[in-house]
Amino acid sequence: MRYFITHITEVKLPMAIMLLVICLVGWIPNLIDNTLFSSICLLLTIVNSVLLTQVCYSANISRSRSLLPIVIYLLLFSMIEWVQTEWKAQIVIAAVFVVAIILQKTYRHEKAVEQSFLTTLILLAASILIPDLIFFIPFLWLCFLFQQSMNLKVWLSSINAIVLVAIYVTLMYLFNYDNLIPYTFNDLTDRTFILSNISNFTDKYPISIIYLEVLSLILIGLSVINLNRQNISVQSFVIIFIILLIPALVLSLWSINGFYSSAYLLFVSLSALCAYYFQNDASLAKGIIFIVTVLSLIGTRIWFYIF
Repeated sequence: MRYFITHITEVKLPMAIMLLVICLVGWIPNLIDNTLFSSICLLLTIVNSVLLTQVCYSANISRSRSLLPIVIYLLLFSMIEWVQTEWKAQIVIAAVFVVAIILQKTYRHEKAVEQSFLTTLILLAASILIPDLIFFIPFLWLCFLFQQSMNLKVWLSSINAIVLVAIYVTLMYLFNYDNLIPYTFNDLTDRTFILSNISNFTDKYPISIIYLEVLSLILIGLSVINLNRQNISVQSFVIIFIILLIPALVLSLWSINGFYSSAYLLFVSLSALCAYYFQNDASLAKGIIFIVTVLSLIGTRIWFYIF
């Protein structure tokens, strides 16, 4: 039993199949009630789980393409039902994963001008679907700073991308195409503290946000333990996703009225940090934490299904 728990995070094929079946069961109610959007969302979720595997592989988290990132990502989205029709969120998450892959390759890159322009442009383009990504730009600069690739040219390149998008938005308003812009600055500031909406423990959105926030904070603590012993590539992976998690943790508690956009961004870093922690150096403690995490996710889904 001790050996089994210690190596459970390696997620061999039989266990992977069992967990993936559980994931599919978690999608069934939405697939029945909202077949089209849930089917699209499920397909994009599977694609993003594979993309997360590529992000982990490019950071040398594991020497092989483990099934663990796929299982973790699918479990997160299978157990929180209100995200299972938000196919736009999956497109944005894919964009953030692409940004993370680009950032991974900028360590001590003295001429990361192109990467700075491209990552800023990707985030701003994705903000059409999830507006809170605009607030991630300063944290993108922090990522370049940690990667020791930030300089005046890199920063100005990012500013150029911002100016380019600002010109586009201005032209849309001048030529009366503002209907193509789904939100305004006032929308970004019109927010509600989600905990003020809790009336009981069956309010799915705020309760699940609290759960995700707590899980994220625990994963941050677990991920930084012995991080100094890891190579530069792994350190960059962890720090980049922690930096990107900071605005998501704050903004998801103060959601745009009727939008709830930042909540989806919690899944980006949470899934990545889970994949790193459980995939790196198997141990009895990690096996126990993995079992508790999986059971808590399944328990959350059962709770909201019953109530």
